[in-house]
Amino acid sequence: MKLTLTFLFTLALTAAPWMVDAQALNLTFNFSQPAQLAANAGVDSLICIGQSLPLGGNPSVAGGTGPYSYAWSPATNLTDSSLANPVANPTDTTTYSLTVTDANGCTATDAILLNVDVCISNDIPGLASVEIYPNPSRGTFQLNASLMKQVEQFQIAIYDISGKEVYRSSKTNPEMLFTHQVTLPGVARGIYVLKMDFDGVVLDRKIIVQ
Repeated sequence: MKLTLTFLFTLALTAAPWMVDAQALNLTFNFSQPAQLAANAGVDSLICIGQSLPLGGNPSVAGGTGPYSYAWSPATNLTDSSLANPVANPTDTTTYSLTVTDANGCTATDAILLNVDVCISNDIPGLASVEIYPNPSRGTFQLNASLMKQVEQFQIAIYDISGKEVYRSSKTNPEMLFTHQVTLPGVARGIYVLKMDFDGVVLDRKIIVQ
């Protein structure tokens, strides 16, 4: 940020007691200061149990005056809480907060939510894999399913955290490998529960709308 100040002075020069000569003098001063310090903890994400994810943005700080110091909280399941981009491997859904301090002692904070899901396992009868992409999303995502046996009916329903249904759809006699496109227009940001029913075999997943 650049700040310019201009001062106007009037200088009176006297050649004789009865003569006054006034002259105007302009002085301009320029001051520069860095942009406001801002922390970037990254984007809220959903991971499966056992997965890890780097925290922080690219970069994790903007503005201010370097060098910077970083402090993540809680430090649980982080490789190093003093790094700009530590790797997190949480066992439960966790909100990690980042505090950045610059060389002038100014601080800025930001937070990221890592939602931990059980995800799919191989012990679900008739189901090989399910992929939801992207997740988090802006309300539009794609579901890719791989079946180990043919099913007659596939149903999908999505609920908000209060249990209100916001979406429902179904497929009859889906292919062994099929894709289902989902669009949730006008829903609020947050975490939703997605329920998939494959001929009575029900699988729950959490999705995040940003």
